[in-house]
Amino acid sequence: MKTKQLLTGILLLTAFLVKAQVPTTERDALVTFFNSTGGGDWNIYTGWLTGNPVSSWYGIETQVVDGDEHVVGIQITSNNMIGHLPSEIENLPYLKWIILDHNDLGGTLPNEVGNLSHLEKLHLRHNSFLGALPTELGNLINMDELFLSFNQFSGGIGKWVSNLTQLTGFLINNNQFGGVIDLSQNGLLDFVAFSNTQISAINFKNGNNANVSSFEAENVPNLTCIVVDDADYSSTNWNYVDAQVNFVETTGECTPLSISEKEFKTITVFPNPTNGIVQIRTDESIHSILVYSSVGKLVMSHSYPTRSIDLSGLEKGVYFITVKTLLGESRTYPILKE
Repeated sequence: MKTKQLLTGILLLTAFLVKAQVPTTERDALVTFFNSTGGGDWNIYTGWLTGNPVSSWYGIETQVVDGDEHVVGIQITSNNMIGHLPSEIENLPYLKWIILDHNDLGGTLPNEVGNLSHLEKLHLRHNSFLGALPTELGNLINMDELFLSFNQFSGGIGKWVSNLTQLTGFLINNNQFGGVIDLSQNGLLDFVAFSNTQISAINFKNGNNANVSSFEAENVPNLTCIVVDDADYSSTNWNYVDAQVNFVETTGECTPLSISEKEFKTITVFPNPTNGIVQIRTDESIHSILVYSSVGKLVMSHSYPTRSIDLSGLEKGVYFITVKTLLGESRTYPILKE
């Protein structure tokens, strides 16, 4: 009888331990994440790639969801991470937070981040990410903190941001963002930062201005007006705003917001892959062509009127070509140098 009870206990314990492990797809996604971000050179990588439960891996948090264990958080800051965020991040579908501030991650933000429907916090401050933000971010309706400060992101903040109605913190300062931003549907915003960007207008009339604890829009040379709930209140209480900015209460008083955004015409970058000259074909007037390494380092640039760039002097690998127009628009394209 005792032998039978002992055997039953062992089987139950084994079943519990097996169930306590995250799915193989999640574990594999973490391995890819480790390799894509230079894991072997991290300052700390305790537990990673061992047979121990991933809950013991440095910076990883798991929770039991619907009876099974899943990865819900990645928090690894100031840890010498170098590389890029892999598309396999979508294989961690229960992620609630990704916090990777103060590293040296680069490249573009993968569209697959938009498939993380449970994501609440995306913190990527002080890295080297570049290019336009994927519109798929608009799928993240549970997002409450989007912190992208001190990167090289460019392009505009599209209408997708209106879907993020749970946002309380929106920090995009010290990037190359331009165009207009409509935050009129984001009625829970508490702290925002737009400083050191190329933004031209902001619609911040969302019914919650009186509850905003921090609003920063300094050194934004193209910014001329901000639509708000109460112009007098914002003028009095929001001190970190450039002198040329006017607070107004209707979009009609803010010219950039009253004009539909011009669509960026088609740009073709070819050949891809390449072993030398890359051609840029577009009807737009090009201001400059910038080439970044896979970790976001600027390695080459050419200004108007060039429509080609020679990569023959660069090492083999993946690069990102950012094309900027005279109208201030920009698009980024990955290209393989053979």
